[in-house]
Amino acid sequence: MLGFRLSLPAIAALGAGTIITIICAVTATMTAGYLLTRFMGVSHATGILKTSRTAICGASAVAGISPVVSARSQEDADNAAATAIACVTLFGTVTLVVLPAAAHTFDLSPTQAAVWLGASIHEVGQVVAAANIYDPAVSDLATAVKLGRVVCLAIVVAIVGIIERRVVEVRHERAHVTGSGKRPPLIPAFVAGFLAAVAVASLFSGVPAVSNVLNTLESTVATLLVA
Repeated sequence: MLGFRLSLPAIAALGAGTIITIICAVTATMTAGYLLTRFMGVSHATGILKTSRTAICGASAVAGISPVVSARSQEDADNAAATAIACVTLFGTVTLVVLPAAAHTFDLSPTQAAVWLGASIHEVGQVVAAANIYDPAVSDLATAVKLGRVVCLAIVVAIVGIIERRVVEVRHERAHVTGSGKRPPLIPAFVAGFLAAVAVASLFSGVPAVSNVLNTLESTVATLLVA
């Protein structure tokens, strides 16, 4: 459902510099975040979910990546998801208040502030709130940058799925287990649906009436499903 908010023409309009910033921010956060959680002794599932929710799109990333993350038990998986979502709420609330003030303190230009807010705050709603606190005029740009991070969700899910599947296979080989145990899906079926929704949103990006319907559909239905 989140894909209905994503219009590829709108993302492309951000320009090469902003798109490269988004890619670097997501890559650096995923890498540094996971290494940090390993260093701190955080469980495997919790580490990946907390890192992905910070790098990409908060609770939606947690819901999207959870199916491909291998955990010791269902309880471990549930606890990891709950911890990650709790952190989204806590730290996202803090950043939506602190970062707009920091942008003024650092004397950033409106464009710089919008890119910073969109590239760093967890949830789409939190980005919108922070941008309006800073200056309502930058809300659209900050939201577009944030949605640029959301585009990375399908790619990250695919990469994590491939790595997790291989990890499980290696464990089975070491334990001399053949054909038993649940392996994470290589690429979850929802990724195809996510990309299809992006395609639909992109196709009708020039038709305001249809775009408004898709945005309403996403904001209401997707929120209920995540909850």
